[in-house]
Parts: sequence; structure tokens; C-alpha cells
Amino acid sequence: MNLVMLLVSPLWLLVASIILFFVSKKTPKEVFGTFESSTALRTGFFVFIQLLLMSVALDFVTSAIGINDTHTVDAVAENISSQGASGVLNLGVSALIEEIFFRGIIFSLVSPLASAVLFGIAHVGYGSLVEFAGALLAGIILMR
Repeated sequence: MNLVMLLVSPLWLLVASIILFFVSKKTPKEVFGTFESSTALRTGFFVFIQLLLMSVALDFVTSAIGINDTHTVDAVAENISSQGASGVLNLGVSALIEEIFFRGIIFSLVSPLASAVLFGIAHVGYGSLVEFAGALLAGIILMR
């Protein structure tokens, strides 16, 4: 496991989130906002569509110009799928902790663009330029 992947592992992100939450002295409402079910579901659906379209477009463009290097990400995905339900559960928990860290804690402490850039940098560990670009673009989409 390389250094970047170790630094963004779910356990460290969870510990960092808890520490930064208490150090920031912000209330949970200031960090995470409020939840209004009808608005949140509608917004979530449209954000999902934006992320899906961005991913497809990024894959298409990078494949067309011959720089699609997502084979390293594919290897990680195959490893997760080979673990069955525990791999999927681990992936879900990891994604939840990552979102709490970047969209909850970091987003409330730095500018939205800085949060998006840090989110992109956190995905450099896969060794894929396309993964970095996708994570950066996803961070920008999720800035709101």
C-alpha cells in the first residue's frame, strides 16, 4: 500500500474527521447542514445524474484520445468484488467516511474549490490520471 492510499484509508479519515470536528468548534448543523427529505432526494438524484454523465464523458474522451489509464482502478475494483459482501460493505463504509471527511469536515473548513482539489489528490494513490481528473470533477460537482 503506498503512502497516499495509507493516508486516505477510512480509519485515518474517520479519526481525522472526529479530531477536526472538535477542533473546528462547529456545530453538527454548521458542518453537515440540515436534511429536508423532498429537496435532498431531488437534489441527490440530479447530482447522481451529473456524476454519471461526467464519468461516461470522461471515459469516452480519454479513451478516444488514448490516455485512459483506469486499468489500475479496475484492478482495485476486481479485488473488492472478489471479497463478496464484505468487500461491498467495506467499500460502502469507506465511501461514507470519505464523504464525511471531505464534504462534511474539510468542506466546512476550507473553500469549496480547495476541498475539491484535496478530494482529487486523495485519489492519486490509484496511479491513474483519469481517476484524479474524475475525482476532481466529482469534487467540483459536489461543491454545492
